[in-house]
Amino acid sequence: MRSWNFFRIHALTKTMIKNISAQIYVLRVNKPR
Repeated sequence: MRSWNFFRIHALTKTMIKNISAQIYVLRVNKPR
């Protein structure tokens, strides 16, 4: 049970990091030179 909870939190963190890095990438690409 404890490891399952840890796995869920880890997956959630990975998804959040992916979304944040994608947003940063979009901001960098759309930034006018």
